[in-house]
Amino acid sequence: MRIRSRSFEPFRIPSVSARIVDGFQPLYASEQLSTHGIVAEDWADFLLGVDLAIATAGQPNKSLQSTKHLGPFVIGGLAGRGFAGRQYDAAFAKTALEEAMAIIAVWQDSAFNRRKLRVSLHPRTAADGRNPSGMDLLVEAL
Repeated sequence: MRIRSRSFEPFRIPSVSARIVDGFQPLYASEQLSTHGIVAEDWADFLLGVDLAIATAGQPNKSLQSTKHLGPFVIGGLAGRGFAGRQYDAAFAKTALEEAMAIIAVWQDSAFNRRKLRVSLHPRTAADGRNPSGMDLLVEAL
């Protein structure tokens, strides 16, 4: 199947609230995404992965567990480590925004690029134009 370039206008998927830790709306734009080979189940897995990454931000052991769907790239069995292991992990803890961006990057490299899509994370401003009111996933056809 040949994918047309720029086959749809960019659209946004809003965060549930102003706080990124609340995740994103579970929206699937079937007409736009299906023509690029992204089925509803794949899109749901993507959004769930982003939401899990956000929910487990700052908790290194749980972050590893949230990426188990990535397959052999993640080494499991680390949850039973002692205090020293948790201290070491804490030094590398990421914020919710960093975790979300990391999962988006994995999907971008492994699925979206070859399907001529780009998904990126952008702050959404309130009506006053100054205060942040959440985040949006911007979905673009390349």
